[in-house]
Amino acid sequence: GPSSSHTEAISLLMKHAGLLPDPERTTNKEWSDKIKELQVTAGSNSKLLDGRYQKWEMGPTASSGASKSVEIAIDSQTSRFVALKRCHSADEAEREQQILAALQAAHGDTAPVCLRQFTDKQDAEHPTYLVLQAADLSSQGQGYRAGLGQSEDALALMQMRTDARRMLHCVNAVHTLAQGYIHCDIKWEHFLRFEGHYRLLDYDSVEPAGARFEQPKDGVVPAYTVPYVSPEVARSIITNTPLTLTSAADVWACGLVLYELFTHESLLPDMVENDFLTKLSEDPQRLVISRLKAAHQKRPSKLNESQFEILSSMLVVEPEKRPTLNALLSKSFFQASVVTAKRRQGTLLALYSSPSEVRIKNGSGYRVKKVTPLDLHREIFATITVLPRDEYLVLPATRFPEDVKNALYNETMAGISPRILHFSGHGDARQQQGCLLFENEDGTMHLPTADEFIAVLKDAHDDNRLPHLECVFLNGCSTYTPLGEQLHRKLPTLTVIAWSTRVADKAANTFGQAFYRAVSPMRSGPRLTISEAFDAARDAFEEEGFKWGNPFPSGPAGYEDRTVHGCFEIIHAKPKHWQTIRRQVSDKSFAH
Repeated sequence: GPSSSHTEAISLLMKHAGLLPDPERTTNKEWSDKIKELQVTAGSNSKLLDGRYQKWEMGPTASSGASKSVEIAIDSQTSRFVALKRCHSADEAEREQQILAALQAAHGDTAPVCLRQFTDKQDAEHPTYLVLQAADLSSQGQGYRAGLGQSEDALALMQMRTDARRMLHCVNAVHTLAQGYIHCDIKWEHFLRFEGHYRLLDYDSVEPAGARFEQPKDGVVPAYTVPYVSPEVARSIITNTPLTLTSAADVWACGLVLYELFTHESLLPDMVENDFLTKLSEDPQRLVISRLKAAHQKRPSKLNESQFEILSSMLVVEPEKRPTLNALLSKSFFQASVVTAKRRQGTLLALYSSPSEVRIKNGSGYRVKKVTPLDLHREIFATITVLPRDEYLVLPATRFPEDVKNALYNETMAGISPRILHFSGHGDARQQQGCLLFENEDGTMHLPTADEFIAVLKDAHDDNRLPHLECVFLNGCSTYTPLGEQLHRKLPTLTVIAWSTRVADKAANTFGQAFYRAVSPMRSGPRLTISEAFDAARDAFEEEGFKWGNPFPSGPAGYEDRTVHGCFEIIHAKPKHWQTIRRQVSDKSFAH
């Protein structure tokens, strides 16, 4: 029978882990009675459904509505989290299960996986449950709005754009399924992360495209949620006129969801449902469109130009004038972070590494060394704002050679064939000039030699992985010698740009932004060569008041010359021979 230790262990599990043993799964009557006694004593809200799924109180339900609720549970056979969706009827559960199966077969990862369904016969209503793949626990009860909001951080903007595309892709999967369906109840809460990626929830609201609703006021209406309902649906409900449902209703709702993604807030105010439907049906221009324009015109603006353009095309009063999601996804805004099996030609592939600290081997142990943080986010943002969104890709490359090889070889990671390969990071860690700082998996510092670094680039170049590459830009302190020089000796058909000294972040940003503005396809006039872009960046450097020279010349330890900001070098590509053109500090002349 149960000992005091066993009893205490079960009590602790029930109290702290929410685990609920099943008294029916033991053949020992003493154990069964003791478990039932403990359940009563603990006052547990847990409940076993179908003898297998244990649900418990875990804050608010993941989702709820008039006819359903979704709660987190654990499968007692697999010990894995699942989501239990209580459906209004067995027919509704069967229909949704069929839609989820079709989406899984056609698209794979746009909706949660339905594992099975069962009827809870212990409940007097005999409800039917769908057992669904559970979302990441970190996304339960919170959304992107709680984490990011409006930001000029380049990596945050890239992630925001990736998430926007992902959300539209999930909805478009419904629109393109079989003969076409409409979700009808798109809203922020119906997007949760599964294994780190957004998926769309709740398919009991789905209607076939072209569905006809004759008497909306009699309750025969498509599902909707205020404030995501579209003007045409609101007008049909308020005026009691027939409605033919199209995918444009979902496009309108997606526009409002993306506004929340971009700005960290809802576009529309909280209102009583009937008042909101009346105002939306009578004057959607004033209620929605004017608010969108005001958000864009506000200073500082809540939306950048590209975001405003996308939302303006989606939030159009006339449903026939809204673009399809297929058309939206083909726009360059969504293509910038899309990786394809076939690499497209572009201007820039930028790789960056800037760990905040590294562990340095010290005898049998390690010591932690703080690394001066670089202003890489500002540099990357300055770079991408002067390039079209489909002309660049920025990737982290903390580990060498794995991350660098992935970027150069793995076409599912980097779908761009760049004109310029840009490396940003520390270039003079531990005073070993010419080395770019990476880190090992255990956090220890990794400083690959020039030969090791060049070998990775040369292999990719020789394998024709970089067929459009013209230039390697080493944007790190003191990377010219020996890395830049040796790189050009091994790959003389490439132009190499590098810094021969330590350099101030702001000076490097000024030079980099001017350089990429000069090579940008958006620039009017004839396309500039790499050399011409270099000259333009040099001029901008000087016009901004920066001076050529080594801020940390040889001298007393810790001495810094704040009157100068750095020196850059360029080695021009030559088919058969090459020259080093070095910028001189003293007389501003060139030596060949």
